[in-house]
Amino acid sequence: TWGDIKGGVVFYVTEAFDEKVLERNSEILESIAKKYSTRELGPSANEGNITDWYYGEQGHWQIYHPLFSVCGPDYFACTTEVIVPVSRFPEILYKLDEWEEKKQEELFDAEAEAGTSHIVMLNHNSCYIGSGLIATSDEDLKEDVISLWKEQFELLLKAGGVIYMCGQIGSQVLVDSRIYDERFYNFFKKVKNLVDPNNIISPGKFRL
Repeated sequence: TWGDIKGGVVFYVTEAFDEKVLERNSEILESIAKKYSTRELGPSANEGNITDWYYGEQGHWQIYHPLFSVCGPDYFACTTEVIVPVSRFPEILYKLDEWEEKKQEELFDAEAEAGTSHIVMLNHNSCYIGSGLIATSDEDLKEDVISLWKEQFELLLKAGGVIYMCGQIGSQVLVDSRIYDERFYNFFKKVKNLVDPNNIISPGKFRL
């Protein structure tokens, strides 16, 4: 129970495109946890499983983003959240609306919806745009959904946006779009090879 826990509680999140990579990531993280004499908590929230509470009982994947709270458990969030200069804000919103209108048929076929849930003005002449897609979990439509997801990401990056939450998809678009100077990508590779020579941390992210 929570009353028996002494010290801190650590829970981790890992991402993967298939079960094999997910299992590999979990094994790596579990080995790190065991190395530092941690103990595994029980499977339920009452036994200290904060992950079960955070993602299961509270439905965090829906709550954190108003756009995605309208869909049920058979759908998932494809976020393309970005930080943009406030001077580009109207133009980028227009581009998002224009893209959605142009892609209506493809979105319908992929059982996906595009939208912008909220805008947050920041204190350094920029703003946050909570954009993205909500899409079906149907495996047969996965490739179509990812293609649309990447396309919207690239649109935002080329319009001057900076990725706010950079997961596997966003990181790959950042590389594939080649919007930055080649020196940026080479520097990124050098840093990755220096701090993670065995490619343990997020393999495949940023195409590394």
